[in-house]
Amino acid sequence: MALSHLQSHFFLVCFFALTLIVQSRIHLHHSDHDALLSIFKDFGIEPKRNPCNLAGIFCERRITNTSDSLRVSRLVFESQRLRGKLSPAIGQLSELQALSLPDNQLVGQIPPQIIGCKKLEVLNLRNNGFSGKSLSKYPH
Repeated sequence: MALSHLQSHFFLVCFFALTLIVQSRIHLHHSDHDALLSIFKDFGIEPKRNPCNLAGIFCERRITNTSDSLRVSRLVFESQRLRGKLSPAIGQLSELQALSLPDNQLVGQIPPQIIGCKKLEVLNLRNNGFSGKSLSKYPH
């Protein structure tokens, strides 16, 4: 059975639409990108490429009414000889579910801005040199 003229146009439009969707790139959300740059700076790391492609950084696709972007869901840097402090920018990672930085050489206080990570389920900061208030002192 032959396709009608209207059906063939419909399939052609669908084909091009799907091609555009596949070809479009999903980018890291701007606030997560800025936060990661600050966090890396305080760790003495200078990322050379898309942060979501780096080992230890896990990003997930989030779809909202107005955009489609990647959000940082986990930071896992175990025994990586990280030095420096944990940046207050950590609180900007609103989709962060896990922060695992054990066995590094991080110092200073755990920034109170970490309470901005409302979805945080896993927090592992053992064997570092953190000082100051414990997280139990911060309101949840």
